[in-house]
Amino acid sequence: MALSEREQRLLDEMERNLYQSEADVLDASSGARSAPSYRSTVIGVVIVALGLAATLGGVISHLLFIGVLGFIAMLFGALYIFSPKRDQRQSGNQTKASRAKNSSTKSRQSFADRMQDRWEERGNGLR
Repeated sequence: MALSEREQRLLDEMERNLYQSEADVLDASSGARSAPSYRSTVIGVVIVALGLAATLGGVISHLLFIGVLGFIAMLFGALYIFSPKRDQRQSGNQTKASRAKNSSTKSRQSFADRMQDRWEERGNGLR
């Protein structure tokens, strides 16, 4: 069954809005996970190596306390490598803040209401 000209225009508009909203989601999610910097990788690897040495030292000397501290140091080193740095968190927060017009009222709305508002703003050309 063929679509009328009006239906075809509506379908094309809906497809454009869908592709645009997918691009917005991809842009927002791609900034969330960035690669670790060289400096944080080196510092994290050094902490992991020191923790491994402490763990092995604790096992060799039969001191459980030193082994546990070494293991904790290895965990913190690994977390340091992959945790987002202050610059990245602040830039992400600034981007989110600049996109939100009125965060106090939007935070009180349900997720579905916020998505409906975004859809209507796109339809009106505000986004």
